[in-house]
Amino acid sequence: EPVINGYGDRVLYTTTASNLLVETDTNSVSDIILYHIDSGLSERINRTEEGEEMTTVARHPSLSGDGSVAVYEVGDKEAYRQIYLARLDSSGTSILSPVSSHDEEGNPLDNHHPAISPDGRYIAYVEESASSEYSLILLDLQEESVVRWPCPVDIADAQLLRPLFYPAEQRVEWTVIDEGGVAHTFGQNIERAD
Repeated sequence: EPVINGYGDRVLYTTTASNLLVETDTNSVSDIILYHIDSGLSERINRTEEGEEMTTVARHPSLSGDGSVAVYEVGDKEAYRQIYLARLDSSGTSILSPVSSHDEEGNPLDNHHPAISPDGRYIAYVEESASSEYSLILLDLQEESVVRWPCPVDIADAQLLRPLFYPAEQRVEWTVIDEGGVAHTFGQNIERAD
């Protein structure tokens, strides 16, 4: 599932290979790699806030149109996935921050399949509660606001959920597979404050 930015100079992808980096890769889990096409250099994006390699699986990357912001999911030790944001400077150095974690009662949420809008303003992802209730989350990074839409159909396989942005229509859409195997595509208009 590689993704490329709008300028065509950065590719972001998931790999379990341990021989793609100059640095030692010893975590034995999938990593998110940023490949700089112009220089031919590869670097791991999924790191701890201290800059160390993560020991949990990272996958499902998404990259903004200009290649300055990446989002991806990381599975933690309790098997809950969280969404991470990496702000990339011109050299690719990232500043990481988790954008999701627990509900109001402190229960962990399983958050997965992120996407970032081409302009880097919005992150969309799927949120699953401990009681297997699904919501679709839209996070506005500029306004620092969150919109939560309950999923309108029973979901048979949450792995098939992946948001897609349609910037010309200011819309985000998801495809959901119901228990009967029927695909339902639905979406929401993005109401911008600016």
